[in-house]
Amino acid sequence: MRASKGTVFSVPVASDSTAATLMWLSDNNIALAATTPDTDLDYTDLDYTGSIAVAVGAEKYGLTDEILAAAAYKIRIPMAGRANSLNVATSAAVVIYEAVRQRRVRWPRAVAAAGDQTR
Repeated sequence: MRASKGTVFSVPVASDSTAATLMWLSDNNIALAATTPDTDLDYTDLDYTGSIAVAVGAEKYGLTDEILAAAAYKIRIPMAGRANSLNVATSAAVVIYEAVRQRRVRWPRAVAAAGDQTR
């Protein structure tokens, strides 16, 4: 909680099984983007301005086959050198930053208003 600087108390969080979560996403027409090094689609080439969820996996094992199979989009974070993975926090930060960037370009007032509500 200390590392979250209090956001754990102001950001909605849900928890459920993988199967239930995938079903909920499908029932609510929310596309799933899954990070994996085994694709050619760069994370910056995906449109994040609509209803979309992002799944990131642990560095050593990545995402499960179940999540990868359910994903509408498989995205990668290009990396230079021999490494082909980042830790989960870094991967999530990179992709979520891109989603926020795209939404600011498309809806600058809505994003600004949402930010004002959290202060």
